[in-house]
Amino acid sequence: MPLGERALVSLGLLLLGVALMASTVGGKFADLGGAFSPHFFPRVVLVLWIALAALDLFLEVRQRTAATARPLARVAVLGMGFVVYALVMMPLGFFLASLGFCAVCLWVADVRQPLPLLAMAIGLPAALVFLFNHVLTLPLPTAPFTHLF
Repeated sequence: MPLGERALVSLGLLLLGVALMASTVGGKFADLGGAFSPHFFPRVVLVLWIALAALDLFLEVRQRTAATARPLARVAVLGMGFVVYALVMMPLGFFLASLGFCAVCLWVADVRQPLPLLAMAIGLPAALVFLFNHVLTLPLPTAPFTHLF
């Protein structure tokens, strides 16, 4: 069975993620603990990248159907949302910028019920702020009017 275009892209992303993860192995740095290594954040991102690419590849091969084309408007909204998110991260702080970006992503993904949309848009950035700022003590950009988020 030939793989569809989406499955090939997922396979390529999976292989690229594995190759990038392999390139982080063997680096020698000061023994400050795992969370302070320069490889910590790239490895976290790569683990998520590999997991999502593998899941997408699995689902695509399992469905064995041609991928439906997403409307260009959705892709454009997400692309512009990401650009705006990157631009407002430092002036507004991680939490406020992420709250807006999560809400836009969920809206584009057809999550229109107010309670799940608000719960995810507020809960995910709040959990990340708690994890990084208060558990790992690795500060994220903060809002100009408070140091809490």
